[in-house]
Amino acid sequence: MDDRQVDMVRNGFDIVIRGAMLADASVVPRHICQLTTVLVASPGYLTQAGVPQQPTDLLGHQLITMRFLSGQTLRWAFHYKGKVLALEPKANLALSDPEAAAQAAVLGLGIGETGLYHALPYLRSGQLKVALHKSYRAAPRELALQYPHGNHLAPRVRAVVEHLLGAFEANVDLQFRARDVAGFAI
Repeated sequence: MDDRQVDMVRNGFDIVIRGAMLADASVVPRHICQLTTVLVASPGYLTQAGVPQQPTDLLGHQLITMRFLSGQTLRWAFHYKGKVLALEPKANLALSDPEAAAQAAVLGLGIGETGLYHALPYLRSGQLKVALHKSYRAAPRELALQYPHGNHLAPRVRAVVEHLLGAFEANVDLQFRARDVAGFAI
């Protein structure tokens, strides 16, 4: 297990699960699911700090962002006044783990962007609410399993690939879509 981008052929990996479908002719990509992100906050935080009504309201909030190993953070995109508005979140807390971002939001540390998959248990339990549901636009990404091209894929690799794909397909939380979170919105 490693959270860095690797050259799987050169580094001798049999299988890679990536948070993006990378164009690489040396590997076979298999789609697992869309990676949808949402903005979430705890009801307690929202009661204390106020519920943002429009994207620019975020400027007055504590924000939790994701920081990649490269140091890059992503802009948050919104549909606002008929245009796409991209905000560079000025985060009070930047984390490299989407699950940690969801947990930080549960703790009331601010409004955070995290994977819907990571937020779902907290949304269902009422520990989190979705903020700016109607205007927030998640960046299009997907989760993919990849393995090296080759006519002679080792049986053990083929068995693991098929098992993982079946398990991912059976996980209903991975198939949950952003349009279905309206019931969790504030």
